[in-house]
Amino acid sequence: MPQKDRISIKFKEKLERELSADESVLWADEPAPVFAKKIFFCLMFLLFFILWLAIDSFNAWTASLFAVIIVAVIILGSKVRFKKTLYVITNKRAIIIQGAKTYTIRSYPPHLLQFIYLTEKQMGIGDLIFEENISVTPSRSRKVQQFGFLNVRKVKLVEQMLRTLAGQESSKK
Repeated sequence: MPQKDRISIKFKEKLERELSADESVLWADEPAPVFAKKIFFCLMFLLFFILWLAIDSFNAWTASLFAVIIVAVIILGSKVRFKKTLYVITNKRAIIIQGAKTYTIRSYPPHLLQFIYLTEKQMGIGDLIFEENISVTPSRSRKVQQFGFLNVRKVKLVEQMLRTLAGQESSKK
């Protein structure tokens, strides 16, 4: 299993219980944290505090410390959110495990992987979507929920693995 070091012990235990006896893991990883939007908001907070210092007679060290704490919370918050998800490809299916105290496990056998679309972002990181749920809210607007592997490292390689798995179903027909 590639990248074993990135998978937490709790996820390893959940995954081992989920797998059948004749199922083997081909690939597993947690999402890569993507910081582009977070960095923008951090810079905006820093700019705000610098302007606040210029206008008000606020203690510079207190404002700087406050700004650093906000930046750290934003960045660490994004990492914690992503650390609660594990993506797995086995010889029989794709699996998404999400949660911390309560876990949700979504399983996608090959016939559910026939329509995969890829969104490549930066540095080989991207999204592989293979399920969409569209619903109408009470205010009559559309709500689209997408499921798949989000913020995956080496997304092209993972896409090829999923397409190979999906091809197993079509070769049976």
